[in-house]
Amino acid sequence: MFVQTSLISALLDFIGTATIGFCLFGPDTIISGAAAQDVGGKRNVAKSAGFIDGLGSIRATLQGVVTATISQVLSWNYLFSAFVRMSILACLALMIGHRPKRSIAELRRAH
Repeated sequence: MFVQTSLISALLDFIGTATIGFCLFGPDTIISGAAAQDVGGKRNVAKSAGFIDGLGSIRATLQGVVTATISQVLSWNYLFSAFVRMSILACLALMIGHRPKRSIAELRRAH
């Protein structure tokens, strides 16, 4: 898409990139916050949020190098299949770490 729109205008590229970022930032923030609350519990929300943000920063730092290396050494097909495998592993990790919700009566008894 970039090659096609870059001939039209840089402003259109900027608007497209900004729109994608705008649409991704909100859900990413909400999901990260909810995951931190689910994993950290009542007392460790800040620790789990810091851990999640730290992993996100490390991922962003290494993403370009890792993506370029895998695509050049192996292939683009292998890279995209690796993305699918990593997504499946992330889903499995969330399912394993999921704690069943407690009823309101159980929560009241706990306090």
